[in-house]
Amino acid sequence: MTSPTAAPTYREEHTGQGAASGLTLRSLVLGVIQVLVVCLGAPYAIWVLGSSEITWSFFPIAVGFSFCCLILLNILLKTINPGWALRPAEMITVVVMGLVTTGIPIFMMGYVLSIPTTPYYFASAENQWGTYVLPYLPTWLLPSNDGLAMTWFFEGLPIGEPMPWGTLLDAWAMPLFWWLSFIWTLYAVCFCLVVILRKQWVERERLAYPLMEVPQALVADADGPARVPAVLRNKVFWMGAAIPLCIV
Repeated sequence: MTSPTAAPTYREEHTGQGAASGLTLRSLVLGVIQVLVVCLGAPYAIWVLGSSEITWSFFPIAVGFSFCCLILLNILLKTINPGWALRPAEMITVVVMGLVTTGIPIFMMGYVLSIPTTPYYFASAENQWGTYVLPYLPTWLLPSNDGLAMTWFFEGLPIGEPMPWGTLLDAWAMPLFWWLSFIWTLYAVCFCLVVILRKQWVERERLAYPLMEVPQALVADADGPARVPAVLRNKVFWMGAAIPLCIV
């Protein structure tokens, strides 16, 4: 008596049983480049250019623009040599690395650097923080203003002043160690929760993830013979895209 054929799993249905992993050397290299674009581009866009924050939106600009460039690069690679083209899983790996990073340079590190530094810098004779607040704050968690480290953090070094590496190390080493320990622990817990819940949510409940719909649509037929993704060959897509583009 033969057993009934088991229903295909989510992985078999969407990627195929023998689908190659997206964790390849070139996808990791491109992913690291994407991470650098996010981490360096976000502070530069805000504090140097004074432009929009490129990591805050439903689909962050820093990742979306880079992904569009990656799509164009893949079209070029397919034109030159189809064997050089990136696989869908590799392109998704790059996108995911960028999305995971978007919360770090401004949102997370902004709070990590700004909150611990404010008590000593904003303490004044008027608010009397030096008497009623600072003595009760843990010194291992907050950088002190010894050697004007916090003053220089907010106002910058005086012109011609050499970089006080020793003062900065004394002020920041211990607080950063504990804050980063907390952050990495939080990230580890989040990744563990993802691993625990993934099978139930993805394979059994088949939950939709709207944030990934656009990348998946753009790489859906990347393994096929067509150089341009099917979405970009759809006239309805360009009609819809023309509306916001014309408004801008």
